[in-house]
Amino acid sequence: MSSQDDELIEQLRLENQHLYDQVLQLVRSERLLIQVNAKFEQQIQTYRQLNAVGQKLNTTFSESEILTLMQHCILYDLNFERCLVLKAKTGGRAFGVLASAGYDDEPSMESIEIPIAHPQIAQILSGHIPHVTCNMEMTDPPVQSLREIVQMDEYVVSVLRVNGMTIPYLVVTGNRRDRAKYFTRITADGDCLIGLQNLYGQVEGSLLQARLYGEAQARAEALQQALQNLQYAQAQLIQSEKMSSLGQLVAGVAHEINNPVNFIAGNVAYAEQYFESLLGLLSAYEDSYPTPPPALQAQIEAIDLPYLRADLPKLLSSMQMGTDRIQEIVLSLRDFSRMDESDCKLADLHDGLESTLLILQYRLKRSVDRPTIAIIRSYGDLPKVNCYPGQLNQVFMNLLSNAIDAIDEAVRDRGLVTPEITIHTVAHRDRVEVRIQDNGVGIPAAVAARIFDPFFTTKAVGKGTGMGLSISYQIVSDRHRGKLWCRSLKDGGTEFVMEIPLSLNAHSLFLANQLSEAHSKDLWKAVVSIAEGWRDGVCDGNSPEFKRALTVFSQSAQ
Repeated sequence: MSSQDDELIEQLRLENQHLYDQVLQLVRSERLLIQVNAKFEQQIQTYRQLNAVGQKLNTTFSESEILTLMQHCILYDLNFERCLVLKAKTGGRAFGVLASAGYDDEPSMESIEIPIAHPQIAQILSGHIPHVTCNMEMTDPPVQSLREIVQMDEYVVSVLRVNGMTIPYLVVTGNRRDRAKYFTRITADGDCLIGLQNLYGQVEGSLLQARLYGEAQARAEALQQALQNLQYAQAQLIQSEKMSSLGQLVAGVAHEINNPVNFIAGNVAYAEQYFESLLGLLSAYEDSYPTPPPALQAQIEAIDLPYLRADLPKLLSSMQMGTDRIQEIVLSLRDFSRMDESDCKLADLHDGLESTLLILQYRLKRSVDRPTIAIIRSYGDLPKVNCYPGQLNQVFMNLLSNAIDAIDEAVRDRGLVTPEITIHTVAHRDRVEVRIQDNGVGIPAAVAARIFDPFFTTKAVGKGTGMGLSISYQIVSDRHRGKLWCRSLKDGGTEFVMEIPLSLNAHSLFLANQLSEAHSKDLWKAVVSIAEGWRDGVCDGNSPEFKRALTVFSQSAQ
């Protein structure tokens, strides 16, 4: 082989080597391009997933739903194994678990706490670093201690800062060592943080939006409640003014009737004595002059003197019974109006019921549409009750009026033949119970649930304001610390049950029992109840029961 051939072979070898190097470089470039495209596609997929999560986040205003969506995205879209969401506990010394995901094979994570003073956590909270990253190779003591707390061998700790929050949320995301190969690895280059950072940014905005929405909702509810309270107060003032006017009218009528009736009642006895004297004198004349002149005899026959002698005592007796009845009615009117009595005093509830029935007598009588409503009294042996009798009379008036309305409706709708209202009273150890039952149309369950709501009424426009039962409920529950409820009866009709303590000072005993059984979260409610009772004068500060209530509270608070 000549030297030229050798040179040509060498030249071809060099060209082949050059071509091989170029092909190898092309292959490497293609592989790199494939990797870049795959990474780019993965990032596009991640952003698509984050965009879908962001759309869902924008549709909710619930903190729990937002955090649940975030955890779902971390585990199933960003492909991490575990996630913890923590929030500062009461006292501000540690973070407690607010939500957890990926701990299905572990015991309850509710007891996990991360001290705010932990070296790694303190760095984030101070703002020195945006997040804490831990991979498998790190073995620093702070890292190891946090691993043991969160049960993750590699993790990313980030904060969610929401405007207006003193201490933000804490989010820990990561994997265990034996499961890490199946999930997104946490590396020092920070590529694993891109999706998390974008997700956390959206979550922060959603949490702020939810917080602002909650504040706006709370303000709207407060305004709505204030408007309702104002309307309720206005209606109550109108109702109270009506009852006050009725009481004044009844008291005035009773007073005006009382004076002439007392005059008549006081003179009937004297008139009876005078007539007896005159009749005695007449008998003496007859004995002295047994044969009267013809003219006088004619007059005696004309006036039927024997009949007058027999009927006059009966007439005077009837007048006495009539004046006695009028005096009883006047007394009942005065009992109903209570214009001459103090607010809180010992009262007989039976007197109040009878007085109310007397006022409603015109509605109980027979009419062209129905027969007389029978009142069945089943009165127990009730002691006098320490109460506001005028207000309880208002309750009786509302309950009995509603019973009459229900009976009238039943007569129209199903031809009720024997309308009845049963009033049952019974005394228990420390309370009294009044049941007013009618055989009217009854109350549907949907209506019964709202029957004590202000302004709720089933009557036609102009027939009712919807305030009678609401005010009655307030009088019984707030003023008398009692209970008022209703129920429909199986055979038709409704029963209203009113239960009040025998003495308003018995409320102190109730508070003591309530406090002794209360959990710590209920103590504040009990304290408010004590304060309201003291304010309304239903608790005697010197009573043993009240002192016992305060003692139990102080022991419970400790």
